Amino acid sequence: MSNVQPLPSAPPLFTPPTGRVGDWSEPIWLDGLDVDSLAVETRRRRLPVDLVVALLVEQHVLLADLQSVGLNCADATQLLDTTVEDERPLPGPGTLHASYSRYLRHGGDVSHDSARDRPLMIPLRLHEAARLTHAHKLRVEDVQRALDWERTAAASGRYMREWGLLVALRAANG
Repeated sequence: MSNVQPLPSAPPLFTPPTGRVGDWSEPIWLDGLDVDSLAVETRRRRLPVDLVVALLVEQHVLLADLQSVGLNCADATQLLDTTVEDERPLPGPGTLHASYSRYLRHGGDVSHDSARDRPLMIPLRLHEAARLTHAHKLRVEDVQRALDWERTAAASGRYMREWGLLVALRAANG
């Protein structure tokens, strides 16, 4: 007797917030990403694969930016690695993004659902860069470096890309 028909609905796509406060994440499909290797690494570190992919994309974009202003990749990487060692960010009270930095260092309780059959949830500010980056260039071997750079950037209150460009600018100006 009723004209109301139930509509089939898919369960909502939801991932708990990860990453920096204020980053708006949306789904994106990245073809060619080695999801299996990343899943093993992120499980070991107790971090979500989405967050690690976002950091790898940002690291790739930062290196491309530095190359575009004349630094070669090896020199840029060495400069940023040295800065991480010199600054030794210490998350603690009064430090911007302290809980985020601690999370990057120690991980947390994370659902390790497969990222193979679902889109990744990465910050919207990185979507265009992720589309332009060939996913096969995002390597598991770079995860530790991306985490170190992000922790140092977060301790300074900057995104990785801002922090890296500032470090390069300071080095160029002596």
